[in-house]
Amino acid sequence: MEYIKKNAGFLLFSFYLTSVLFWFFEIVYSLIFRHLLVNPGTLYGPYCPIYGLAFVIIVMSCKKEDKLIFKIIKIAITSAVIEYVISFICEKIYHTRIWDYSEKFLNINGRVCLEMTVLFIIAGLLILYFFVPPVKKLYDKMGPSVKYINIVLGVIFLADLIITLITKASL
Repeated sequence: MEYIKKNAGFLLFSFYLTSVLFWFFEIVYSLIFRHLLVNPGTLYGPYCPIYGLAFVIIVMSCKKEDKLIFKIIKIAITSAVIEYVISFICEKIYHTRIWDYSEKFLNINGRVCLEMTVLFIIAGLLILYFFVPPVKKLYDKMGPSVKYINIVLGVIFLADLIITLITKASL
């Protein structure tokens, strides 16, 4: 809990940044492997909050002193649980499957699969070792102004979430 209090601004800033970056990576991935240009997000804006959420939980749970195998296990569990739960929630809200891994090897109800979990482990490790340090430096350099950036991004994100739920979901 102390880590969250001490790093809340950084975690929030990173949530938004990671959500946008992985939205872009999803587009590139889809173009390369599916030859389709699609909006990979469930919201209108250019972000995938599932990645931001996973990032925050992974960063909070993986300590620098953890051995690599424990980081891998934490990333695997975090990504699989988040992906499964978000898939379930989105199916209930939007009445459609956002992704389906039924044809993939070692899948659970088509919501998670070994292949994607391995990709998320790789992405998680890359984030921990190569993304977090420069983003933390950038965050620290921004000083107090980053609070206002977080507020603006938060308002935009919440407005998008509300509009999306009102227009796309039948609650």
